[in-house]
Amino acid sequence: QAQVLIVNDDGPSTLAAVPVTSVEGDTGTTVVSVPIVLDPPSGIEVTVQFTTLDGTAEAGTDYVAVDGSLTFAPGETEATVEVSVLGDDLVEPDEWFEVSLYDAVGATISGAEAQIVIVNDDEGLEVVEIPTLGSFGHFVLWWLLAGAGAWMSRRRQAAEGAASHFEGEVR
Repeated sequence: QAQVLIVNDDGPSTLAAVPVTSVEGDTGTTVVSVPIVLDPPSGIEVTVQFTTLDGTAEAGTDYVAVDGSLTFAPGETEATVEVSVLGDDLVEPDEWFEVSLYDAVGATISGAEAQIVIVNDDEGLEVVEIPTLGSFGHFVLWWLLAGAGAWMSRRRQAAEGAASHFEGEVR
C-alpha cells in the first residue's frame, strides 16, 4: 500500500474588519452591520474577539459600544458585528468609531480595525449669498443663514480701505 502525504502549502487564513458608512438618523437607533471576512476559507473553526473603540464618535452618545466573539465554522468566510448608531437632530460633522479585532484562534488578523463613519443627516445653517448692494464707494453684502431665519449684513468702506465690521439681527 502507498501512503500519500498532502502538505498544506496555503498560507494561513486571515481575518479583516471592513469599513462601513451609515447615516445617523434623527431619532432611535440604526443598526450597522460591520462585515468581518475570513480569506481564504479555513478547514478548521476560527474564532476572533471584537470590541468598539471611540474615535470622534463616543460610545453612549453616538453609538452603543459592543464587544464579544465571532466563530467561523469550517468553510465560512463572512460574519458580522452589529452596532447600534444613536440618532439625534444635532448639526455636527460626520463622526467615526472603530470595530477592532483581537485574539484570533485558527487564523491571523490582517485588518484589525475598521473605521465606521456616521454621516450627519441633519440640516444646518447654510450660507446663501444675496446680490451685492452698493453706492458711493460703500457696499453691503447680505447673507441669509438658511434654517435659522437670521439675516446678517456686513458693511465695508471699500473706498477708504477701512476695517470691516459686522451687524446682525434676528428676524
